[in-house]
Amino acid sequence: MLKNLKLREKFMIPGVLMTLIPLLILGFIANQQSNKGIKVATQESIKLAKTDLDHIAQGVYNMCEAQNDLLQKNLQNNMAVVQKLVTDSGGLRPAGESITWDAINQETQALTTVNLPKMLVGDTWLGQIIDPNANVPIISELQDLIGDTACTVFQRMNSKGDMLRISSNVLQKNDLRRIGTYIPATNADGNPNPVLESILSGKTTPGRVMMRQRPYLTLNKPIFNDNKQVIGMLEIGIPQEGSKSFRKAIYSIKIGTTGYLWVLDSQGHYVISKDGLRDGADISKAKDSSGKLFVLDLVSTGKAQKFGSIGEERYPWRNKGETKDRMKIARITYFEPWDWIIGAGSYEDEFLASATTLGALSKRNQNIFWIILIATFVAGSIIWLLVSRGIANPIRSIADSIRGSAKDHDLTVEIQEVSEDEIGLMAREFNRMMKVLNDAFQMVYKSSQNVAKYSGDVNQRATANQQRAEHQSGQMQVVQQTVGEMRSTAQEVAILAEAQSQAATTSSKKIENMMEIMQTVTEASSGQKEEVATATERVQAMGDTGTKVVQTAQKQGEQVVAVTYAVNSMDQTVKELGATTTKAMDLANNALKAANEGTESVASTVDGMHAISESSDQISEIITVITDITEQTNLLSLNAAIEAARAGIHGKGFAVVADEVGKLAQRSSDAAKEITKLIKDSSAQVAEGTRLSNRSRLALEEIVAGSENSLQATREIGQAAEKIAVNINDVNSMMEELNTLAREIGEMAGQQGERRATSQAALANLMEKSDAISTLIQNANAGLGEIGKQMEEITERSISSKDMTDAQAQRSLKLVEITTESAKSALETKEGAETVVSITNQLQKMSQVLTEQADQFKLAGDEA
Repeated sequence: MLKNLKLREKFMIPGVLMTLIPLLILGFIANQQSNKGIKVATQESIKLAKTDLDHIAQGVYNMCEAQNDLLQKNLQNNMAVVQKLVTDSGGLRPAGESITWDAINQETQALTTVNLPKMLVGDTWLGQIIDPNANVPIISELQDLIGDTACTVFQRMNSKGDMLRISSNVLQKNDLRRIGTYIPATNADGNPNPVLESILSGKTTPGRVMMRQRPYLTLNKPIFNDNKQVIGMLEIGIPQEGSKSFRKAIYSIKIGTTGYLWVLDSQGHYVISKDGLRDGADISKAKDSSGKLFVLDLVSTGKAQKFGSIGEERYPWRNKGETKDRMKIARITYFEPWDWIIGAGSYEDEFLASATTLGALSKRNQNIFWIILIATFVAGSIIWLLVSRGIANPIRSIADSIRGSAKDHDLTVEIQEVSEDEIGLMAREFNRMMKVLNDAFQMVYKSSQNVAKYSGDVNQRATANQQRAEHQSGQMQVVQQTVGEMRSTAQEVAILAEAQSQAATTSSKKIENMMEIMQTVTEASSGQKEEVATATERVQAMGDTGTKVVQTAQKQGEQVVAVTYAVNSMDQTVKELGATTTKAMDLANNALKAANEGTESVASTVDGMHAISESSDQISEIITVITDITEQTNLLSLNAAIEAARAGIHGKGFAVVADEVGKLAQRSSDAAKEITKLIKDSSAQVAEGTRLSNRSRLALEEIVAGSENSLQATREIGQAAEKIAVNINDVNSMMEELNTLAREIGEMAGQQGERRATSQAALANLMEKSDAISTLIQNANAGLGEIGKQMEEITERSISSKDMTDAQAQRSLKLVEITTESAKSALETKEGAETVVSITNQLQKMSQVLTEQADQFKLAGDEA
């Protein structure tokens, strides 16, 4: 709230508060102390008043106690006199003669007729005398001796202990002697009479009775017969108030203005009232102004006090002629021997008269104090108003100049220095600040232009970097695709090499079978030659050997058939070998083709890796330049922010823009560092990929060479197999011819004569054919042996090709992982480049805003 106030109010309000608050505190303290003084005075007045009341009540109590002690001594003396008179007269005793009495219960007034023995003094009957002027033994003599002393003789009526008055000097209201009434041993409330109870136990007992509306103190002494049984009692009484001066002394006690001392009995009757006007009156039903039976509370509180202790009662009271209640205070004590409830009381406001006077005086002093306080407050406010104007007006003038400068964006304003105090110092410092602002804004303007220049350069380089990153990302995708194809090719080459190895193995087994068959044919051919030689010899011999020739020819025919079967089997094997060789050539061609494609893919991958490496190097160079530029931009923004901070409120907008420029430059620097890191990682991955690609290229070249050798060997095997097939066909034809010749020889051998020459010619022809077959078989064996060796080489090359293609597949898999990471890095590099481009665009906008902000201000050196 205070920050929204003007300077005058800021001086005025604290100053007024500094004046007002101490005054209010002083006023509050003075008021509190005054109230506390009044409260203490009130409490002390009440305390002193209660002390005075206690002293008065205690004084009356002490008077009663002294009076009672004196009266008790008088009673004892009087009782001694009565005892002396009775003893001197012969004592009290019952006679043998009885007399009738109409006994009246003094409490219930009930009449009872009883016959009692006459009571004698010596030998004289006391009689039933009611005439106050008649002479009564002992009674009249005592009265003559002592004077105002009541004396009564009681006779026991019955076993309960009721006591009948038979002789007395106490008069009734009709001025006759009070006889014929009795005191019941049991009171109307059912409790035993305490005096009679004590008498019946043989004790002398004090008492207190009312006689003709006057309280008397009594002393009662039991009368015994010869058997020590209580047959009656003597009662001596004297007035409780021995003289009128005692009561007058109490009447004369004054408490305050209207207070007085009073005495009540247990029934709420006035014993002593104010000025004695209501002595004896029953006020037990009296109510205070609230309708409460306050007298009963006074009696209850009084009887609760023991041995002179003091109690208190407060009650509202309104006297006649008064319009409102006034609170009364009564201090109460109880003198039990007389049944006196002694109270000293007065109105509370009378006790507080001095405190009230003190309060009025304090109130007047407070009024005077508040008048002084208000006057002081007004004077202080005026002084603070003048002081605040003297300070605020020059400052307001300076503020107007500052406001005009801010409104017109004029940093050439100067304030006139009108004083040498702090305000003059403020004006001088303001002029110095304007000069600093002018220099600062010129620096900001130059910085904004430099930022624009550098940010444009950074934007161009970042854009080029972005394009290279996009190109690199595309190349990496191509490389990634090529590596995938290369991996597929390697897998395909491995499959083909495995198939080629299996085909070569199968061909080797078939060649071994053919060689075994060839061996069989060779053996058969040799046997056939032997048989032909034998046949020739036998043909020459002819004669009886015709039959043997026939048998030999038949046997030779069988061998020819066996050889023919073997040759047919070999022909079938050669055909299968040809088919297997053809399949192996197809597989070898496919493997060679796949290996060539893999070699081309690896070459493309290596070229792509080199291109990516070159792009990464170029991007790294650009990033280095961008980092340098962003550091320059950040430094410029920091200088601009410092100058804007020195410019204060006028440079707030520049500070914000400079701060944003700094943040953008920092972001650009961070992005450049991140791109640099990505480029380093990508370069490492590209180098690893290039190394693996080179190894893959070399492996594929070895696979290509091996595949070409295998293909050449397979072609040679095919050609040899074709030759063997031709030879086998020739052998087969020859064997058919041999078979024919053998049959002819057999037929001709049967003729033995004319055909011997023909048989010899046929045998010679058969021998030539056999030799030719042997030659062909040997050539075929030699070809099959060569084919077997070549098949073993093909098998070894196929296994080696498979191993190399498996290794190539693993390298391709690793290369796939590397190219995937490189592609990811390339994508991140692209995104980082896009971020740098975005930041540089924002830098250009910020620098433009900064320049526009600077252009709004009028600086020293600018044209008016």
